[in-house]
Amino acid sequence: MEVKNSIGTSGFSPYAVNGFIIRQPLTANNAGNCTWGYAYKYGKQFFIKRFLTPKFPDPDADMYESLRVRMVEQCEEWYSTHSRVYKAILECGGSNIVNPLDFFKDKNTYYLVTEKIGSCGVSFMDIFKKSDEQKQIILKILAYEISRLAEKNVVHSDLKPENLILKETVGGFFTVKIIDFDASFLEDEPPEPDDMTGDQVYFSPEMLLYMAEEEATVTPKSDVFALGVLFHIILCGKHPGYSEGYDCLGQAVLNGDEPQISDEIDKSSRELIRDMLCADPEKRPDAFEVFRRLGGKSPEVAERTSVKKSSEKSGSRVTSSGLVINMKKSNGGK
Repeated sequence: MEVKNSIGTSGFSPYAVNGFIIRQPLTANNAGNCTWGYAYKYGKQFFIKRFLTPKFPDPDADMYESLRVRMVEQCEEWYSTHSRVYKAILECGGSNIVNPLDFFKDKNTYYLVTEKIGSCGVSFMDIFKKSDEQKQIILKILAYEISRLAEKNVVHSDLKPENLILKETVGGFFTVKIIDFDASFLEDEPPEPDDMTGDQVYFSPEMLLYMAEEEATVTPKSDVFALGVLFHIILCGKHPGYSEGYDCLGQAVLNGDEPQISDEIDKSSRELIRDMLCADPEKRPDAFEVFRRLGGKSPEVAERTSVKKSSEKSGSRVTSSGLVINMKKSNGGK
């Protein structure tokens, strides 16, 4: 695709990758192994992420052939592994999961494209100030969508406020979109312990054990532990407490410390969060059990009331099950 050469004062010139036009420099702000920004295609704006590693070696690169072959194999394995995760995410059909739209290599660099999701401007840490009804809606959405991922054996592995985008819906309610699956993996294909990434504030005990190369299996119930921390934040604006001397809640719980659940939270929710923060994943409820305990509907009913993916400008409302329904009328395809 031809791109007009319009170099700005910064010296940046727009360029195209796989048909997506990048008009401004990508940024490394709040990024890990990537830079990110926005790209345009079909007259629409998308979110685009450029991975810093791995880098596919050039055919004429000045290196030993054995090294080039090894680098190619590593790149192809990385791409294949991520592709399987993204395929499983797409198969979840979650209406509040921001799905990968395109995943490709341009020259020697890999890119990921998703829908652009704009925030409503409300901080995740301020949800506790909203009505009880609104907070329950957010809890149900999170539990349900994580249960959909679990059905496909996907472990998000990096659930935290920064990866949850609040969106305002018709009627002044809020829904939440789950983003950033860079650290995600399939339960039977976990990364090597050294390659496990995320924020230790939300790490489950079994994830900490696995990263320390102890005997442990990380399943979708690890995400339930992270949800327990997030639920506590949603309901009272604070993290669960734990005794001094530990680096994070997961470490404290792993060593037998009881999580300190705020009395500002109602009794039923305190019991649920305590169960979600159980050190033993076998005794921890799965995400759909959490959804059910929140009053969510059965899978069949929830599926009927779940929403198909809507565009950023689509109007929506929230059902009693806490799922979002697209309410935007057809405009004749314009």
